Amino acid sequence: MPRKCTTWAAGLYPRARGLGPRVARCYRGPVTTARARLERSALAMALMGGALLGIGGCKDASVSPPPPDPRPADAPSSAPAPDLPAPPPAQSVPALEGEPFSALLRLDFEGWDEAPRFADDGEAVHLLRRDALDACPRLVGLDLEGRELEIPAAAQRIHGHAQRGAALIVAAPREPADGCPTKGWRKLEAGTGLWRIDGESREAFAAAEGWTGDPEIGEGFVLFASTRGGDLELWRTDAVGENPRRLTERRGADLGPRISADGTRIVWTASRPAGVEQLADWRAFEASGELRPLPTEIHVMSIDGSDATQLTRHGAQSFAPELDAAGRLWFTSNLHDPARRNFDLFRREGETLTRITFGEGFDGQSSVAPDGKSLLFVSDRAGEGRSVYLATLPE
Repeated sequence: MPRKCTTWAAGLYPRARGLGPRVARCYRGPVTTARARLERSALAMALMGGALLGIGGCKDASVSPPPPDPRPADAPSSAPAPDLPAPPPAQSVPALEGEPFSALLRLDFEGWDEAPRFADDGEAVHLLRRDALDACPRLVGLDLEGRELEIPAAAQRIHGHAQRGAALIVAAPREPADGCPTKGWRKLEAGTGLWRIDGESREAFAAAEGWTGDPEIGEGFVLFASTRGGDLELWRTDAVGENPRRLTERRGADLGPRISADGTRIVWTASRPAGVEQLADWRAFEASGELRPLPTEIHVMSIDGSDATQLTRHGAQSFAPELDAAGRLWFTSNLHDPARRNFDLFRREGETLTRITFGEGFDGQSSVAPDGKSLLFVSDRAGEGRSVYLATLPE
């Protein structure tokens, strides 16, 4: 059977794990989309039902037995065994009541996943994974049927990632260290900086003192969050990490910049400490680097850093924003839970706010496909770790 190959940044994913030579995403046999596989499964079930009815209707007919094989029982077969791909790991699962998904696939079944992002062509996913809560996060690549793609060894123990074409920038410690912070309150290690990954090597990018992370790659520039100016602010450099410029100036945490699908705006998460208790928490962060879960809201600015505006005012923890090609805002929040323990995915279109997921624990950190037809998010709804799900959005 001929080899089927598609490419996602060949320098970034040099081969599919255990599925061929050093080329990008090559498999034997047809490579189908997750949506096509779901439709094919429904057709197969219909055909199987028809076959069973046919067998039942012909049970009294005489059937000639197959002719005997003249070869000895221990004779080797002349036909080679078919070279078939392993079944894709992704599993179709039902959406929860109230969720507007026409189909839902669970892409993986290992560890604790976070920050999934579609590749530029929408044909693959990259994400961070902890194999255990106290394990170091690493970059993982998956195709849309859950097959794992090989990642350069340099992209390990990272705390953030951004990919555009063949370019990959990660946030990682500048020096090796023992252990990793557990999930929960975010520890901004002073030794964390940005690195440009090239195969199995890495090169420092926009180096500075303090903590630097949350990279986002634009057309000819890079965005990130950093404490290099004293407070935790958003910064912008050119494509090679030079000419840094500070984009935000207010006291508080400015994190997670994302460029809108049309390339004209930046959305990000910000906390603005107010009151005695929040100011005390903020001073504790400035002293220790441990970022406590203060209320956060979603903000937007023009791509050049002008016209900054606050978009949400929920008094909750709202984060991981994204502006899709239709101008809709997607974000994760616990705004609907008075106890502030349950997180879900929300979408805002104009002034209309819609709750998208209805899990009991954590659903969020979305990524909308470039064509707007599908959505990635992470969830612990299965009760074991936290997995990435691929949802087909209604037309």
